[in-house]
Formats: sequence, C-alpha cells, structure tokens
Amino acid sequence: MELMPPFRKLYLRVSVTDRCNLRCLYCRTGNGRNFVERDHLLSDEDILELVRLVKEALPIYKLRVTGGDPLVRPNLSRLIGRLRVLLPNVELAITTNGLLLSRLAKDLKKAGLDSINVSLDTLNPLDFGTITGVGALSEVQEGILAAKSSGFKKIKLNAVLLRSFNGDSLSELALFSNALGCELRMIELMPIGIARNHFEQEFMSGNEALEKLSEHFGSPVHLGLSGTARRYLFSCEGRRIPIGIITTISEPFCTRCDRLRLDARGWLYPCLHDYEGIDLLMLLKNEKRDLVKQRIRTAHSEKKNPVLEWTSLQMVRIGG
Repeated sequence: MELMPPFRKLYLRVSVTDRCNLRCLYCRTGNGRNFVERDHLLSDEDILELVRLVKEALPIYKLRVTGGDPLVRPNLSRLIGRLRVLLPNVELAITTNGLLLSRLAKDLKKAGLDSINVSLDTLNPLDFGTITGVGALSEVQEGILAAKSSGFKKIKLNAVLLRSFNGDSLSELALFSNALGCELRMIELMPIGIARNHFEQEFMSGNEALEKLSEHFGSPVHLGLSGTARRYLFSCEGRRIPIGIITTISEPFCTRCDRLRLDARGWLYPCLHDYEGIDLLMLLKNEKRDLVKQRIRTAHSEKKNPVLEWTSLQMVRIGG
C-alpha cells in the first residue's frame, strides 16, 4: 500500500467525551448507554498534556473539540480557555449538536473559541426527531442564534446527506444557513458502526446533492477546496450562497488529509478506517513522553490510501 508523504502541519481533533444527549440513527446503537466508564475518560490535565506533546511533535494549525457532544462535558469553557493559552496561535473549533449551545455560547466565546460547527440534518421537526431520537429542533436553532449573538463569525451547519430525510430539501437547508450568515456543509454518510445498517438505503453522493442544488439554484461557481470540502457558490435572488460538500465515500481525499483524532480515552487514530488506535494515555501514565511524540509523528507520516473496510466502532467512540 502506497504511503502518503508527510505533512508539515497537523489538524488535531480531540474528543472530550463519548456521551451525547441525542441518539442519532447513524451514530449510536440501542439506547445510547454504552458509554466508556468515567474513570477511563481523559481528565482536563490528560488532554492538556497530550495536546502539549502533540504540539512538541508536530506543529498544530487547527484543533477541533469533538465528542459525543462536547458541550455535555462539565466545565468545557474552562478547558477551552486552557487550550487557548496552550495554543495561542492555533484555530480552536468545536463540533456540537447545538442542543446546549444557547446557554454556553457566550462562555465559549469568552474562553477563546474561534469557530463552531453545528450538526443539523433537517428543518422538519418530525424528521429531526426520527433522526436524533429527540424532538429538540427548536433548541438547536436557538443555539445557532445564540452563537451568532455571542459574536462568533465562523459558524458552519453540518448536514449528513440522508436520502429519505433531506434528499429533497437540501435547498431549504442552504437558504436557512445562508439567512443566518452560516455556511452549509453537506457530508456523505459513512458506513461506520451503526450507520452500516442505514447506508444502502440512505446514502446519497455529493455529486447527486450538487445536481439537486443546481436544479433549484442553477449552476454554481466552483470555489475550490477548503480542507476536505469542495466549495461551490450558488446564487438565488441576488444572494450568494456558498456550500461545501465532503465526499468521503464517492471521492476520498486521503492524499490531502492531515488529520489525527484523539479519542476520549486517549487513543490516537490516524484514520476513520482504523480498527485499533494507539494508546497514548497509557504511554503518558508510564512517563514515556518521548515515545508518545514518536508515535504521533509516525502516525501522521504514515497515513495511507483508503482501505475497503470501515471500522465497526461507533463514531462517538472515535470522535466525530
């Protein structure tokens, strides 16, 4: 298998919890209670020390806090503030379902958070309840508005492409996002964990989504790449509507992926295809800091081409 060339900088995604207050059909099994024991989750000090070692091993240009839903972690704003001090020149971002955002947005902004991605697959309350297991669409919308009023300039709305739920309403999501000054990111469904049960029925490619949007708005202008997203600019009644499409399945972007994921137990995953991570926390507890940095460099330099199988681990276990 061909090895990819090493990247000069790193985009680190850090899961701070595997817990979530939603039970999305493509993310968590059963009643959602199969959590990692709290004693096995990273403490704030563990997270900060591991991030510090990553920083010493490779320059970090962006750190995204993920979960589960990171907002359910107690005192998250305090952790964000400490990460801001540790990484003063690094973009700090977070991905959340938005359910608790209305009460935490101001504190997160004060702590030094730069940007927020909010998961929002549909504007239909019934479909939202079916997808997430919770009838809380209005709370998520309130959270987005709270983030805007708290001064966040960079807010993206993430929509997983689901044929039965948003395949015919992508233009509505685009207009809603644009009206709030947010950019919509459409993400192809990945057959990870429980999502395998829905993949055949629900998968919609990014190109099909692009065609549907073009039927509604007309042909877009291709804006090029932004990270893993292909960005397009649509026009509607004088409004400019940028949209990003992440084609993980139909057009894999492994050759330009510079991400590493640290899960909430302290395991490092170079790729979402990986069944087994690298237990950095164990090495840290055994005072093997140089080995931690070596493992980080090796994982980053040996990122591989796509493989045929996807992990059976749940997405909340690895970090979204």
